[in-house]
Amino acid sequence: MSSESTKGFTIFVTVSIAPENVDKFLDVIKPVFERITSLPECEFFEIYSTPEEPGTFSWIEDWNATREFLFEEEMSKDYFKDYVEKITPLLIKPREIKFLERVSPRFLHSRIKPTA
Repeated sequence: MSSESTKGFTIFVTVSIAPENVDKFLDVIKPVFERITSLPECEFFEIYSTPEEPGTFSWIEDWNATREFLFEEEMSKDYFKDYVEKITPLLIKPREIKFLERVSPRFLHSRIKPTA
């Protein structure tokens, strides 16, 4: 692989929530979503549902920052600690979290445009 790199990383997260707790989950994640998307380092954040598996949600966070920023700055903030405390009892299996680093600017493309 080329030593050429692009600053930043992407996080893929999947959670499984009991279907009867979906509304609670959405209430818990909404303020976190708003907080994170207000940060200039967050370039993209979108949450998806899995229709065949009610209560299964995945999201992608694309960051123009370092992992250290995320772990030392954002994950230590009260809003994140509050989120973890509230979401943990709603989980019916452990969260799946995967960190990925960009390979190269040659393999970066997006047609996504911000909407109002």
